[in-house]
Amino acid sequence: MKKFIFLLSFFLATNLIHSQENLVYHQKGIPIEFSVSNKEVYVEYSKNQKSAIKRITGHTFNYLFENSALVKTKFSGTYKKRKLILERNNLVKFKSIEPVLVYNDGTKQIANGKMHIKLKANNSIYKILKNISFTYERNKYENNLYLVDLGLSTFELFKLIDKLQKDNRIEYAEPNFIRLIKPHTNDPLTSSQWAIENNGYMGGKVDADMD
Repeated sequence: MKKFIFLLSFFLATNLIHSQENLVYHQKGIPIEFSVSNKEVYVEYSKNQKSAIKRITGHTFNYLFENSALVKTKFSGTYKKRKLILERNNLVKFKSIEPVLVYNDGTKQIANGKMHIKLKANNSIYKILKNISFTYERNKYENNLYLVDLGLSTFELFKLIDKLQKDNRIEYAEPNFIRLIKPHTNDPLTSSQWAIENNGYMGGKVDADMD
């Protein structure tokens, strides 16, 4: 009986380990690893489709910006399986669907198809990213640092960044993450700080705050 329980526990633990998806890129040889959420995905959609999204039953939408949200799906499985089911939905044609990445401190992060790349002096962004379609913004405060929009999926972006690590013309390259940080405080007087969140305290105007 004990042997059976041990084997069952081993099987369940092994199955759990293999069912957990991970994604990794490297920074100067050091792996930066994330687990892929098996509950949520990140979606972007056209602004005029928000009403259609509300009619999709069985999913929980946590809206982030005007045209994006985290979706807690009603089904399980790998990220690619859940993405495929969402893509087949007839009510909404999503502009993009990406995995929700969870760092080892529990912070959720989204890779939005962009990366930061710092070049060594006297190098061209066009030569380094030749044969790749991209747009970029030059950093105003640091020389040779660019925010590059590649429009790649998270998986493709991580592969490209790993490839760029081997290019001796760059200082570093890393994803431009959206980090979903939960603000918290143990300050008992937070509710009185109207500039942070104005709930009409002392006759103030509700929502006249910094958000």
